[in-house]
Amino acid sequence: MTVRVEALAQEFQREGVLVLPGLLADDPLFLEYVADIRALLLALYAEAGRTPGRDASLAALVTELARTHRPLVGRIYDIGTGPAKLLSAIRLKLHPTFVGLARAVFGTSAVLASPTLSDTLHVFPPGAENFRFNLPIHQDYPYLMQSPAQLTLWVSLGADRDCGGVTVWRGSHRLGLQACRPNQHGHLEVVDGERLIKDCEPVFVGGGLGDVAVIDTFSLHRSEHNVSADRSRLVQLFRYANLDQPAAIAAGWASVPPRDGLKLFARTHPDKLSAPLTTPKS
Repeated sequence: MTVRVEALAQEFQREGVLVLPGLLADDPLFLEYVADIRALLLALYAEAGRTPGRDASLAALVTELARTHRPLVGRIYDIGTGPAKLLSAIRLKLHPTFVGLARAVFGTSAVLASPTLSDTLHVFPPGAENFRFNLPIHQDYPYLMQSPAQLTLWVSLGADRDCGGVTVWRGSHRLGLQACRPNQHGHLEVVDGERLIKDCEPVFVGGGLGDVAVIDTFSLHRSEHNVSADRSRLVQLFRYANLDQPAAIAAGWASVPPRDGLKLFARTHPDKLSAPLTTPKS
């Protein structure tokens, strides 16, 4: 994989988002990770006493398993989340291109790290009952913290456009940290998000196998619904932060811990929370 990281870093700093179709499609580190996820899915099929479809994609395997054994799909989520447990996922996260891009964005003197909740393997099965897991217009930083100099790497494990994705508004990162409030599901939504994005160009991030996107932690974006009848969407997220940044140093590099319920953000940025935190509705 040959990528001109300096040129990409300049585009990212300007736009707050990069979309790189097929970047990892033939990458050995990515294919090793895909193979490991497939092996785990096949093990779950065996546990469920089911026979997987021959040559089925990861998304197809997840969709069919969720139809009869939804709790087992949660194990796949857990294996790629908070933090990612597979060594192949860790190697992918430390891919020289990704680390090089982060350093090009943050500067050669950057001290690179990841927040506690850096890694997430999102699984979005079909069905309106799953729409509550989609996030409204928001910024990533309140969910992660550690440093405002931060980016999200978005790696698609395969999906069609009607399986959902993310809409990102170009240049919105330049607005900085915005006031937000919890919605009925406990997700933070940016106050006046629709007004803030009206002059920004939207870009849709969906994803075939191996597509990559990079999103600034302050970029306004929204998770789109999977409206397909019978297909899932899988995406692996990694975060990269620069600790050598004044606000990060002043806050002691504090990361949002597991099951925090956004309390750290509320304590650290009380002026940016426009409504009290509430217990989310199921």
